[in-house]
Amino acid sequence: MTSINLCYRASLRPDLPGSLYLQVIHRRRTRKVTLSYKIYKEEWDNTNKAIVGSTSQRDNYLYEARRGIEEETIRLRAIIRELENKGTYFEVEEITETYHSGRMEESGEHSLKKLVSRLSRNLSRSGQERTARAYGSSLRSLLLFLNKNDIPIS
Repeated sequence: MTSINLCYRASLRPDLPGSLYLQVIHRRRTRKVTLSYKIYKEEWDNTNKAIVGSTSQRDNYLYEARRGIEEETIRLRAIIRELENKGTYFEVEEITETYHSGRMEESGEHSLKKLVSRLSRNLSRSGQERTARAYGSSLRSLLLFLNKNDIPIS
């Protein structure tokens, strides 16, 4: 039996949004799948483990977050169903590894440049501009060192 729970991790600073993640539990072992969505404490209903509406200026973002979380949960359930249908023993790590490798294949990210560029875009969207710029700067320096040869990843 495998279960997936949506969880909220509040920021240490009360003025910053916290993180959402999916907790995958299989055979009493847990793993976290971190999501790119950030919400404020007042936008989280801890009783129902769900996002609730807040201000009208964030309604679109919260709608997209709900939809994205639903899509990611469906993807995880499909991976679990596929592993269960094989009829072989599997651990929770296999679920998360399959999930993460599928994300890379889905986006065509088989190089360091593409991966870091996507991470930088996600950080920028979530309001972490300085970290996004630092990623971009580090990538440019590394590529310059490598004579603009990208590093393949698998």
